[in-house]
Amino acid sequence: MKNRIKALLIFLCSFYNQKIQAAGIICQISEIHYHSFTLFTSVFFVLFILLSKRIKKQNRIISEQKKEIDSAKIISDAVFGNIYSYVLLVDQNLIVQRTNYYTLSSTDDSGEKKDIGDLLMCVNALSAGCGKSKACPDCPIRKAIIAAFKEKKDFSNLNITLNLLISENQVTQIEALISGAYLILEKEKYLLLTVFDTTHQNKVKEKIAEKHAQFSVTFNTLPVAIAICNRDGVVHEVNDYYLELMGTEKEGLIQRVNVFNNPCLPDTIKNQIKQGEYISEEVSYDFQKLNRTGYFKSIYSNKQYYKFTVNYVKTGNGQIEKLILIWVNNTLVHNTLKQNKNIMDMFRFVSTASKIGFSSINLLKEDTIVTPEYFINLGENKTTNIKNIINKYSNIHPDDREYLLSFSERVSHEKIPDITFDKDIRVSDRSGGWRWIRQVLIQKTFDPKNKNIEILGMNIDITRQKEIEEKLKRAQQQAENSDKQKSVFLSNMSHEIRTPLNAIIGFSRLLAETETEENEKQSYIDIINNNNQLLLQLISDILDLSKIEANTLEFNYSNVNINTLLKDIEQTTRMKAGEKNPVKIIFEPESPHCYIYTERNRLSQIINNLLTNAMKFTEEGCIRFGYKRQESGIYFYISDTGKGIPEEKQKQMFERFVKLDKFKSGTGLGLAICKSIITKLGGEIGVNSKPGKGSTFWFTLPANAIYFSGKDKQNDTSRTSDKNSTIDKQENTLNIPKHTLLIAEDIEDNYRLYEVLLNKKYNLLHAWNGQEAVDLFTKHRPDAILMDVRMPVLDGYEATKAIREIEQDIPIIGVTAFAFSEDKEKILSSGFNMCITKPIVSKNLMEALTAVNV
Repeated sequence: MKNRIKALLIFLCSFYNQKIQAAGIICQISEIHYHSFTLFTSVFFVLFILLSKRIKKQNRIISEQKKEIDSAKIISDAVFGNIYSYVLLVDQNLIVQRTNYYTLSSTDDSGEKKDIGDLLMCVNALSAGCGKSKACPDCPIRKAIIAAFKEKKDFSNLNITLNLLISENQVTQIEALISGAYLILEKEKYLLLTVFDTTHQNKVKEKIAEKHAQFSVTFNTLPVAIAICNRDGVVHEVNDYYLELMGTEKEGLIQRVNVFNNPCLPDTIKNQIKQGEYISEEVSYDFQKLNRTGYFKSIYSNKQYYKFTVNYVKTGNGQIEKLILIWVNNTLVHNTLKQNKNIMDMFRFVSTASKIGFSSINLLKEDTIVTPEYFINLGENKTTNIKNIINKYSNIHPDDREYLLSFSERVSHEKIPDITFDKDIRVSDRSGGWRWIRQVLIQKTFDPKNKNIEILGMNIDITRQKEIEEKLKRAQQQAENSDKQKSVFLSNMSHEIRTPLNAIIGFSRLLAETETEENEKQSYIDIINNNNQLLLQLISDILDLSKIEANTLEFNYSNVNINTLLKDIEQTTRMKAGEKNPVKIIFEPESPHCYIYTERNRLSQIINNLLTNAMKFTEEGCIRFGYKRQESGIYFYISDTGKGIPEEKQKQMFERFVKLDKFKSGTGLGLAICKSIITKLGGEIGVNSKPGKGSTFWFTLPANAIYFSGKDKQNDTSRTSDKNSTIDKQENTLNIPKHTLLIAEDIEDNYRLYEVLLNKKYNLLHAWNGQEAVDLFTKHRPDAILMDVRMPVLDGYEATKAIREIEQDIPIIGVTAFAFSEDKEKILSSGFNMCITKPIVSKNLMEALTAVNV
């Protein structure tokens, strides 16, 4: 065990080269008792562990420092190998210890340490040895190196000229910039020299100076004003012409004026400059404004115009570095162009306002003047080349194009000064139609040798003129026709009006002046009534015809139950025909229920007219009428078994005052009115007929039909009267006390008619005007009112309004001489319960009173 402890102590001490001390310790320990040394052994073991850790740490630090040294050496080698200046590490004896000279000069390194002069191939050093030549004491490099070692400091930027031997007999002179850094490496003093050859750089500087001098001369002699600004717009330089053009001095501009503060430059241009956009525009300089705002002082006070151009000097990454601003005096050009523009604007205005296009075209040069209206009149785009147009005239009607192309061909090949092309031609309107223009062409100059063939052109849109001419022709024709029709109309009206009047007056006198039997008297009355109806129908036809002529015929559309309407017409027609009439009237519905949206009164008028005509010319057989559904709308027909119509007369059937049988009653206006109404409704009318086999009159309406297969769920807008119900009501009123009627009528004869018709069944009150009607109503509270709509003081509308404010439920029947549907609708919408028209017919009057339960 003792031997082990000795060995351990020797091992520990060996790390510190302390073998003597270890031997002494061993001698001492040999005298110590084995058991007392156990604690000592433990202490030495701990010391061993601590020392081991410290050694490992020092080794790691040494390793890291070695790596740093190796890295520094790599960097040093890289610097020496890649720097583009000579680097020389020189000791105090001016011996070069390390350099990159051989690498840069591509010469072989012999490994021999050389003096700095020998290394740099100094002529004096090579001839006598570095430091031994007479010129060496004055060598600025030697002086600077010696001073640096002596003063232990650096030096820099030593400009020298070196005479170097570059071949056996050739010496060259270079300029160099030398710097030195004083160093102490491993207690040795060194100077790290850098030698930078500035020969090429100096030559470049000389070239730049020469170019700058040339630029300054050019810059100041250019006949345009130039200013150079930094990217922020501050003026750095201007040329002499700028000072002359602006009338200012350089001292007030440089580094003081900012182009972005220029009050004469629009903000749009300033923004474009900031964005780096190329600018070439005309700008206006108001020198009064420039002086007033203090932008700079100028000797001028007028307004000038300049062509302003901006260009840029940019860095490699596209950033703006300099602004190059150029001004060219454009005042004379501006004023001249302005005058020319004013003349051309006036010319174009006259051209546009008058729709007259002008052109001056040189067939052999580009000298052309063409107003926009000239293109428009020819149906061409304003940007189209005019020479392409006159070589094709593609938008001109083929018949007219031939004349234009023929003229163009002649003027381009021969002199024809006395021939003018002047024609009305047609131009396509791009929608399948044609416009009219008047085109005039004349050859102004024919000089092909000097490339001068000039054509003057003028065109004008005369479409409106042509339309007016056509309208005038039609108006003239219509006037002539109207004059003839007027004569025919007056002749027919004289006959048609006199015929029923003659019967009315004649039989009225017979009734008044003679005593006749009751049967004969009744026949006279029937004749008078029939002629009354004929006269009323004639007046109605004339009124309808006048409204059609004046284009004031109104249409009030509603949903119409076709079956109900035609059944009512069927019943009414049968009643007119009488029970003894052998002709059967048959309505043929296509569907149990059918509604269309149309004008009910006009539809009823058309069918009644066609049925009346059919009854006139049908003595036996039947008349069938009805409707059928078609894709385009509803087809109505009225077929009879009458004598038919010859084919040559069928085309005349719908003209005015046409009567196939002059001995039949009628005005000859019914079918003409039907045709006009159907045309207004958007339909067509026609007839199919063969003599001896009857006729079928038909018409179509572009209405959408709605068919119902079940029970009718809509209210019929047509109103029908139940004859049996009316009769029952009249019979039931026989035992009821008389009702009181207030009759507002300002014409005495009309009231007397009411009195004759109503006096036996009603108590009558008579009001001569609307105000009196209101007063009598307030006083007597009658059961119903017959109110004439046209009266003095208050008319029927105003009186009805006043009465309705007193009582809402009183029945008021309007009476009017206006028979149009719009008049009736106005009455019914103004507080009246019903409306009847004059002349008053007893039957109609009694039905109206019964309808309001009076």
